[in-house]
Amino acid sequence: MGQPPKNVLIVGGSISGLMHGVVLKSLGQNVRILEARDPEDLKAEAGGLSLGPHGLQLMKKFLPDVHSYAFLNTHTQFLGADGTVLREIPIAFKVETSSWNLIYGQLKEAFLHQPPNHGKGVYETGKRATDIMDASERIVVSYEDVKDGTQRKLEADLVIAADGGRSIVRSKVIPDIYPKYAGYVAWRGCVPEALVPTTMKAIFDGKLLMHLGKNNYILAYLIPALNGEITPGKRLLDWVWYDLCDKNSHEFNEIMTDSSGRRRNVTVPKGYLSKTAWEKRLSSAKPALPDDWFEVVSQAQTPFVTAITSFDGTKASFFNGKLILAGDAFTQFRPHLGLSCDQAALQALQLTKVFSGEITLEQGEKVVLDWSREFSLRSAAMGQFGLTGKYPEGYVPLYVLKEREAKDAGYNTHLQSVD
Repeated sequence: MGQPPKNVLIVGGSISGLMHGVVLKSLGQNVRILEARDPEDLKAEAGGLSLGPHGLQLMKKFLPDVHSYAFLNTHTQFLGADGTVLREIPIAFKVETSSWNLIYGQLKEAFLHQPPNHGKGVYETGKRATDIMDASERIVVSYEDVKDGTQRKLEADLVIAADGGRSIVRSKVIPDIYPKYAGYVAWRGCVPEALVPTTMKAIFDGKLLMHLGKNNYILAYLIPALNGEITPGKRLLDWVWYDLCDKNSHEFNEIMTDSSGRRRNVTVPKGYLSKTAWEKRLSSAKPALPDDWFEVVSQAQTPFVTAITSFDGTKASFFNGKLILAGDAFTQFRPHLGLSCDQAALQALQLTKVFSGEITLEQGEKVVLDWSREFSLRSAAMGQFGLTGKYPEGYVPLYVLKEREAKDAGYNTHLQSVD
């Protein structure tokens, strides 16, 4: 006779939480997701999204009926100020670009679907976790109703903390690990396909485009329309512009204060960016960006801005394996390689092996920790290259490493720390 299903509580209902919810529910576990924000607030912070090998594997395995949701990127093109291609390099691992709204919607629909032999799935918004406690055989999570402040508690056999880089759950078990500002912000927006300059048409051929400026860089890639449309003519160019900004400066405070006067900590969401901050950004963009890139930025639909933060996790499981930190709650990458979702997917996929008895929780955690350490360094190195034009001393880009390994199977390299 099989084991009875576990009652799993997932704190955080964004991409990471939903990936874990879909996987665990398919294994017969009963899953309840608590999300502090309502769906519209979640979508307000969303932009383009990358799915690496693990994210694509999860989508293919657990959402087999979902097709045509992302675009394959094969190379990165570095463009000069006049739009000429200065260099083109292969992308070292399979990556497809999509939109956060589309992937979120597909995962949520799959989570709420109730096929035979799956566990039950419940998704609740407006519920913010406030505390967590080990209660011997189970975990007790305290939470509040965001609207009326009502305090409640839930017990679970397993808790997945997927509540992001500023995780309340993580702050309770390892309060000394928290996100630190990297010294720069990311401006983001998108433009309709019809407005893409001729010099950037390569995005329709699977090219990620990049321009390196002085202490800043900007990139662009193809994503579906906000409604999920992927038909040519309906698609969007999504752009991200990284620029240095002193956290103690008046400029930073002005950028992070939204149109209602609220001071944001990390992201000023779509529709909330102050007119003054955006006008000043466009004024500074005019001399900093080539004409075509400025044209794209100035035509942005619902631009928003994020202060880039990161931290490295050291441990994912607590309370004898009854609590697991997932996604950005475990390790928050700088976003330059677009692998945040891939980390969450890897963790969820490892749990399938744990539940099947193929590996132990400790073995699965080591796989994730080793992968996260490497790509945390690689993401930071890519950010340094974009902002300065130089990789850290001794660093070997992944595409170069793969080329060398193809020529010499015995080649190895050591990653260096990146501050």
